[in-house]
Amino acid sequence: MMIPNYEFKMKRPVYDVNLLETKQLDKSTHDTLIQKVITYPDVMKHKTNVKANMTDWRMHMKDDDFGKLSSIVESIAKEMRYGSTHVDGDTHTVRNKGQSPRLMTDECWGASYGKGEFTQEHSHWPALWSWCYYLQVPKGSSPLVFPEAGIMFEPKVGDLIIFDGQAIHSVPPCECEEKRVMIAGNIVAISPTLFLHLASDPNKQFV
Repeated sequence: MMIPNYEFKMKRPVYDVNLLETKQLDKSTHDTLIQKVITYPDVMKHKTNVKANMTDWRMHMKDDDFGKLSSIVESIAKEMRYGSTHVDGDTHTVRNKGQSPRLMTDECWGASYGKGEFTQEHSHWPALWSWCYYLQVPKGSSPLVFPEAGIMFEPKVGDLIIFDGQAIHSVPPCECEEKRVMIAGNIVAISPTLFLHLASDPNKQFV
C-alpha cells in the first residue's frame, strides 16, 4: 500500500522539569541508574539512530530502577494535557474522570555518549510522548536539538524533557571526555475500552 506523505506546520508541546530539584526522583536511584547505564553492554552496536552505547529497548520491564523512573515520567505526562495551549489560545483545564486515555511506557532505554558520538535526526512516531532524562552531563556534552522548531535544550543533571513523539530531534557529536549519560523512553496511549478488554483477556487478539 502506497500512502502519500504531506508536510504540516504545527505547534508541538515540549516540557522540561528537574526531577532532583523537585524531589520527584531520589538521588540514590539517580546515581544507581548512572552505573547501570554505563556498565550495560552496548547491545545495539550503534545500529540504531543512537550512535553511542545503548541498552536494551525495554529496560523498564527488566529493571526496577528504570521502571521507577518510567512511572514518574508517566505521571507527569498524564498531567501535561492540562495547561497545554492550542494555537487558538484555548487551554485544557478540566479534569473529567475517564476523559483521558491510559498512558503506558512502551520503550525505555539508556545511552552513554563518548567523544564524537551522536544521535541522528529522527522521531518516535507513533509514540504519543517521548522523553529524555539526564543522569550525567559533563563539560562538552551536546544539546538536544529540535531542528523544525529551531530550538535546542542544554540539559543539566536531573533534567527531564518530555516532547511530542512526532517531533524530529537529534544530538550533535559530543566533545566530552567523560560519558554523557541519559535515559530515554516512549509513551503510548491506550483507550479505556481496549485496556478493559486486555485486562479481562490478555490473550485476546485485536486486528
